[in-house]
Amino acid sequence: MIISGALASVGAEGGKMFESRFRNETASIWMDDARCLVRLRRSSHRVERPDEMATAMQTLIDELDRLVPLSVRGKWGLLQDMRDAPLLTDPALEQAVARHAGRLRQGWLRLAVLVRTPVGKLQVRRTTTNEQAAGRDVFDDEIEALNYLTDRA
Repeated sequence: MIISGALASVGAEGGKMFESRFRNETASIWMDDARCLVRLRRSSHRVERPDEMATAMQTLIDELDRLVPLSVRGKWGLLQDMRDAPLLTDPALEQAVARHAGRLRQGWLRLAVLVRTPVGKLQVRRTTTNEQAAGRDVFDDEIEALNYLTDRA
């Protein structure tokens, strides 16, 4: 099921102040317009093939571009919630993600990647070593991640 365009729902899944703007089997996008925050939440759906991963990543990029264009993205924070995501154990899937990750993460004022485990933290740090570190961090605590994103000092 794909929800796109108009407000889909307001609910606890995306956080108290977040409103659902997009959902498919691999991810959902929630927005808090008042705090200029986007939550990209990866589902537990396992993608099996690199071409499927590339399509899923491009869909997310297209939706993020529609919802928060690059021209205004520098005022917004992105919470990339990966807690439910399956670990990437296939190098071909990892390469498909790497080809799109830079574009997905481009332009945000701050970016916080939220993971469930220390292994998840290690994987994020290992797969994002080529990206600029300023304004980006990895967390296993949602409140810490949100505090990081809303600290505009």
